[in-house]
Amino acid sequence: ETTCRADETVCHERREMSLQALALQALAYYSGVASPRAERRVEEACAACALKLGHALGPPWQRCVIELLQGYEDDEFSLSDFSYSPLTALPGAGRANGELLKNLMRNFTCDFEDGGSQPLRTMTWQYQERDPCAGASATEQARSFTYKAGYLPAGDELTELNGLMSEAEAEAACLASPVCRGFTYNSGEGGRPPPDAMRAVYFKSAIGEVGLSDQWHTLKRRGGPGSKPLDCRRGKRAPPPLPSRLRVDVLRDAPPVYLVHDFASDEECEYMVNLTLPRMTPSVVFSGSKGATSTYRSSYSVNMVPDFEDETDVVTRLMRRKFAFAREVAEYDELVENEGQEPVNAVYYKDDGD
Repeated sequence: ETTCRADETVCHERREMSLQALALQALAYYSGVASPRAERRVEEACAACALKLGHALGPPWQRCVIELLQGYEDDEFSLSDFSYSPLTALPGAGRANGELLKNLMRNFTCDFEDGGSQPLRTMTWQYQERDPCAGASATEQARSFTYKAGYLPAGDELTELNGLMSEAEAEAACLASPVCRGFTYNSGEGGRPPPDAMRAVYFKSAIGEVGLSDQWHTLKRRGGPGSKPLDCRRGKRAPPPLPSRLRVDVLRDAPPVYLVHDFASDEECEYMVNLTLPRMTPSVVFSGSKGATSTYRSSYSVNMVPDFEDETDVVTRLMRRKFAFAREVAEYDELVENEGQEPVNAVYYKDDGD
């Protein structure tokens, strides 16, 4: 910003260079396609250097692969120049192909079993989960649902439960169902109606993002289907969660790259798989002013939206854990989780090549 004010010409030139660099990277990643011969040579060079060095890690392996490929005068990557730590394709005639070569090399390292990047050091991170009964009255926490002003979009319907009923009757019907995650209804006017008012209620097997509306109302079941209502009354409340100690491998200091072991439990992973797989749709890429599907991205994905009013929710607990780690270990002190943050995105690579 200071440079722009002092010299707008320099600022403009730097912007142009940044845009060109981004365009080259995007071109290589999304539309760059090497010839079958070139891809075969890259794979052979990657394998030869991995066999020679015993791994496919870091600048020694990268330099070995690039030097082998540059030995072919007719190779598509012979004009590409690089710097190392990190691997960067330098400006020049071979820049776009250099970006493509980086992606091909990255694909090889993902498939090569060498134990991955070795940590610079290992440390232990201690995390204290929130007590679901803390910070609210026992009456509030004993409720089985959290209220959201707004509507749930079409889909994930439990049509066998839908009907004309009061909010209290809808809560009872949802609690009696092993698959109900919540329900939504239109009051026809602003403000939440009395709990005994009769409305057309739509039940859902999954809860996503709630659309804003002062005439629609959504109640989300705490903790998900099959969970017991939280009871914070004296003699009924569960003990506070114990602190967890997680092993953290530091792979890079700048930029910071950390590997956290057992960040999510087996039970949490199973919950998320069961929650997301039935709702997966083809992943989208940004196109103009909206998302669109693309032949270059063939995976499936869906969002998981945390409910920060429900501390029993698995996605909420994982989101708080993620933010706590970023604050404490990565030193992002001002990073705070709250409504409006991007949801957790689940991606499914279904077929070979996705």
